[in-house]
This record gives sequence, structure tokens and C-alpha cells, in this order.
Amino acid sequence: MPDYYTRKGAATIRVEGPFILTRSRRIGKALEDHIKHGRVTDVRVDLSRTTFIDGASLRMLLRLYKKVGPDHFSVRNMTIDLFDAFHAIHLDELWNIPEPEEKEESC
Repeated sequence: MPDYYTRKGAATIRVEGPFILTRSRRIGKALEDHIKHGRVTDVRVDLSRTTFIDGASLRMLLRLYKKVGPDHFSVRNMTIDLFDAFHAIHLDELWNIPEPEEKEESC
């Protein structure tokens, strides 16, 4: 599965596993080019399959956020562990990310 795809002016980033420097460089460069040439106006980040995110990847997301603006950027579907990391640096407030509900463990 690719780490991102574009469709009808929107880019969706969906990283499976760790979201680290090598991935963020590739994704960031490609999407910044799409934004620059008007092919992408909205960025959606789906973290449902992301297990870890590093500082370089957070910086890349911040750059994309600044390029498209707050009305055209969203982050969704994160685990509680990822939410805690976003909350620690107040990105949950910047991007209006609701706290995820804990899933009940099965017996």
C-alpha cells in the first residue's frame, strides 16, 4: 500500500507502521510539488495504521499544514498512544483532533 495517494485535489497520507524520516522526506517532497502546481489543495492524514511518528514527520506535516491552511488540513483516526504524543506538544489543539476513545480489551 502506498504511503499517500491523491484524488480530486485532495491528498491522503496513510502510513502503515512507523512514520519516520525516510518516509516523510519522500511524502513531503511529492506533496509540496503537487501543492505548488495546484494539483492538491487539501491534505488529510489518516493515522489508523501508524504505530510511531518521529519529529521529522511532524515537521513535514506542519509544513503541509502551513501551505494548505487550517481549513484544508485534517488529521484523523489516531491511536491513544499517538494522541498522547500530539497532545504533549499541543498539536491536538492546533489541528482540532478529538481524543480517541479507548477500545475495550477482550477477555
